Amino acid sequence: MNLYDALPKESLNTVGLHEDLEQFKQVGRIVKEQLLAHCALAPESAVLDIGSGIGRIAIALTEVLSSHGLYRGFDITPDAIAWCEHEITSRHPQFQFALSDVFNSSYNPDGQLKPESYAFPYEEGVFDVAIATSVFTHLPYREMRNYVKEMHRVLKPGGKALATFFLLDASARAHIARGQSTLNFVHALEGCQVIDPAIPEKAVAFDHAEMLAILQQQGLHVDRLQLGGWSGRAIEGPDFYQDLFILTKA
Repeated sequence: MNLYDALPKESLNTVGLHEDLEQFKQVGRIVKEQLLAHCALAPESAVLDIGSGIGRIAIALTEVLSSHGLYRGFDITPDAIAWCEHEITSRHPQFQFALSDVFNSSYNPDGQLKPESYAFPYEEGVFDVAIATSVFTHLPYREMRNYVKEMHRVLKPGGKALATFFLLDASARAHIARGQSTLNFVHALEGCQVIDPAIPEKAVAFDHAEMLAILQQQGLHVDRLQLGGWSGRAIEGPDFYQDLFILTKA
């Protein structure tokens, strides 16, 4: 069976903004291509997918990782983990998933673990590649700092990371002020801007320059930054919507 045919269609709306099956496939394909082009992804790579959801990236990576490779994904949504284990792990045993009961007011309000102190359930320095798409876009400042630190910890020296953010620079702020952005980051919280202060995890943006400094402080070198079109700015080439970093653990 094609894994895309087995997807719980009702879950697609929880993955992205009005996402449908074709968009789901496209995002997975774009991430896979970025990993192959810029993160030295190989059939035997050890890959961590932070916030693995219903397998948007995992399904695409089943076309790359061999039985000598390793994929580990974790997420805060029990139904997503159960589906991935039933449909993906059963066919590709090197793909394994873990449930993390981390609090998120928007996605897991009953979670028992604090995201600002949560330790990823993996040993230090075991992954060649780490992926975090649509994760830091839902984490306020302290939580973001911890997840960046943990991502660095579990990567091997020289390991690569692909991570997406919403970054606020002069252009993005100008588009927001003119009402041209799809997201209205006008509410200030500690170290970030949000669209809904009552439920800040709905969407979170960080100052561009400050984010660069945080990544550097945590030992992650920025190899590449591809700005997305979420703010309404004109984008050359494929538009991932969010702002996409390629990072290397120094």
